[in-house]
Amino acid sequence: MNHITTIARHPLTSGSAPYPTLPAGMERDGLIALIDAVAPILRLGNAALQTLRIMIAMTRPRAFKSGTAEPCCYASQQEIARKRGVTPARIRAHERELERMGLIERRTRANGARSRFSGCGIYFSAAIARVEELVALRDAREAERREHARLRGRISRHRRQLKEALRELERRESEVPVELKEAYDTWPGAAALLRIPLGVLKRLEQKAAEACAAARAPLHERTKTSGPPHENERGHTQDTKEDLKDVPARDRDHQPLGHEDSEQAPRSEHRGGRDAQASKEKGEKDAAFLALQTPARLYHLCSEDMQLHLDGRRDPGRSLQVRDFVDAADARARELGIGQCIWDCARLEMGVNTATLCIIILDANTTRTWRPVQNSGAYLQAMVRAYTEDRLDLVGGLVGLGKRQASGSRG
Repeated sequence: MNHITTIARHPLTSGSAPYPTLPAGMERDGLIALIDAVAPILRLGNAALQTLRIMIAMTRPRAFKSGTAEPCCYASQQEIARKRGVTPARIRAHERELERMGLIERRTRANGARSRFSGCGIYFSAAIARVEELVALRDAREAERREHARLRGRISRHRRQLKEALRELERRESEVPVELKEAYDTWPGAAALLRIPLGVLKRLEQKAAEACAAARAPLHERTKTSGPPHENERGHTQDTKEDLKDVPARDRDHQPLGHEDSEQAPRSEHRGGRDAQASKEKGEKDAAFLALQTPARLYHLCSEDMQLHLDGRRDPGRSLQVRDFVDAADARARELGIGQCIWDCARLEMGVNTATLCIIILDANTTRTWRPVQNSGAYLQAMVRAYTEDRLDLVGGLVGLGKRQASGSRG
């Protein structure tokens, strides 16, 4: 005589929900997606996972949410096997594996029979009860995946910078340390990085950063400055009330990068009354601040990639000039994936110097830890729109870079 191997009846209480239910916002398909995401952590095989998907899909969706009925798949092993294209024996093996994982509970007769009338089938209350645990596993795995991707990106950037630094050292006929060449030649490729565990990847990224810094050190020697400001150099603190006429006129190659041609008139001339006066005062203060941003100071606000371009463009014995930043910004715009049409329009609309400052700010913000710029082309277009609407705050952007640099972080 057949008997039921495991049956656990739960009395229904009027107005209550005695059975586990999925949390708010999660439906039956969401449970499937959650188990899919954590299957590698649970070491759940793909074959058993596919069988679980089919069994859950054959269960009423409302049973996972109502709490008045326990979600159960009553389909026979033969029916599930037909849907899976395997033998019933394989389905039995999958069910045993899923039960060991704590994702299902088998309540069947001794011969494996299932029936809605006798309450025999594959129950999913165990999986529902583990949702909070599975969500935590999924979030931890996703955080690890993002960190792994971030480290791979940093390693690739270090490799590119090391290559450019070694090339520049060779161009200057400087002695290139053998260990740096060996480090570059033995660097794992993108495919190999994908297979490296996170802990090992962290150590590799640190070594890559050290190798890159060692190669860049000779290139930075000419840009280091120390001691008090030169006699004719203005300090960082400025009197915002001073007359702009006191700012000395400079040759284009030596003037501050924030200075544009005289035809680049303020965009708020059409305003009147208090708005016009306030806009004029703000424009004067901003112009005074930008007038202080000499090439030597702007260099230290640039990203490492931009600094590398600047180091390669400056001849020995010559200080940085505006055209060096313009050329470096043009190169970085291409590397950031900004289309030539977008870049040309930005320079035409804002002027070459303002567009260059925008690239300096944009480029540095691609590596910050908090909400880094993902789409450089769209970001530059937004800056152009803000400029045309007289809302572009270059001063705020440069001040922000300075504060992050002072705190020792790009985030």
